Amino acid sequence: MAERRPGHSTRDRQSTGQSPLSPAVLGLAGVVLVALGALAAACWLPTPTPTLLQPPPGPVTAAVAAEWYDGGRDVSAEAVAAPGRALVAPTAGVVTASACRQGETIASGAAPWTIGDQPILALATATPLWRDLESGAQGADVAALQVELARLGQPLEASGRYDWATAQAVAALWRAVQVTDRDDLPLAAVLWLPTDQATVAACAAQLGDVVAPGQELAQLSGQLLGLSLANPPGADGWVVRLGEATAAVTAAGRVEDPVFLAALAADPTWAAARAAGMTSLSLRLELAQPLSVLVVPASAIIPTSANTGCVVSEGRALAVTIVASSLGQTMVAPTGGDEPSQVEVRPDPGTHCP
Repeated sequence: MAERRPGHSTRDRQSTGQSPLSPAVLGLAGVVLVALGALAAACWLPTPTPTLLQPPPGPVTAAVAAEWYDGGRDVSAEAVAAPGRALVAPTAGVVTASACRQGETIASGAAPWTIGDQPILALATATPLWRDLESGAQGADVAALQVELARLGQPLEASGRYDWATAQAVAALWRAVQVTDRDDLPLAAVLWLPTDQATVAACAAQLGDVVAPGQELAQLSGQLLGLSLANPPGADGWVVRLGEATAAVTAAGRVEDPVFLAALAADPTWAAARAAGMTSLSLRLELAQPLSVLVVPASAIIPTSANTGCVVSEGRALAVTIVASSLGQTMVAPTGGDEPSQVEVRPDPGTHCP
């Protein structure tokens, strides 16, 4: 019988189901184990923060911009006016000419109506005229007439005497309304105005109407006494503007400058609005003296009150007054004279403000 060699035969290996492992299989298994180990390590180790998301060293700063601030904004104002009054005919007759128009003004020195062949002269005098005035007359009414004639451009002094110079000034006034050879002032030819410019609210007498003395010719809007702002500035130092005209506004929002009110009363648009019954208008509110301010991010402010705080620049806290804010930017005025070129964004809230 033949001798068996040690080991198993090929048939024996096939019968047991075993096969030899190749080097490639063993290598792949090693790679998988290494990957699994790396994954486990990644799960247990902390993830490093990306460089772009890491906080920068030291405080973050922002550049400071300097500019002028006038606080300009549109505000609504309500007119405060005296009661309206009627203009009445000083004489009887047919209205043969009329310059009366609703919303327009009647000016002292003009002749807005003619009754019969007599132009009716409108005059604004501090003392209403109550008698015929001619050479030799004296009194307070004469002095009031002289003051108004001087305002209208005549070289007169208020002496209270109807002298030759006064007669010449009256003659010049008549010539301006196409009346010649007249230097007296009969009461039946004068229409007294409460102000040098009066706004017509309504015309009562039409061309061709027959009027009697004392009959209404027109209704005037009340004299403009002042304006009241809907949103008062709350402090002095503000003005309202209408074109080139400005007037001071009180902290309570009142405007009482007579020059400004006269300019407003003479404005055709406003006169027409008043005649139509409107009492409010829009004006421009601004600081009388613009401020030099610094514009900083809102997050750079450490507030100490409603309108004060401080900013931090180069490690120093600088006191500021908060002037205004808009769209994340705050306008401040340094109270100590320092004007930094940059400030810290989100400074330490525990910083002591001076």
